[in-house]
Amino acid sequence: MNRASGPGHSRPTVVIVVAPDERSAEIVIEGQRRLVQGQAPKETRRAALDVATGYAA
Repeated sequence: MNRASGPGHSRPTVVIVVAPDERSAEIVIEGQRRLVQGQAPKETRRAALDVATGYAA
């Protein structure tokens, strides 16, 4: 167990939901929602991951 997950410490949750057509994705970080869109599935997934990693950095 690392220190961040010990008693009294909570880690922020990031949820990524990709639409069935893979042209948009919703990212929820600590209750705040962001919507990203891409022309191709790979572009959409990359944009969603960029938002999540941008928060973690």
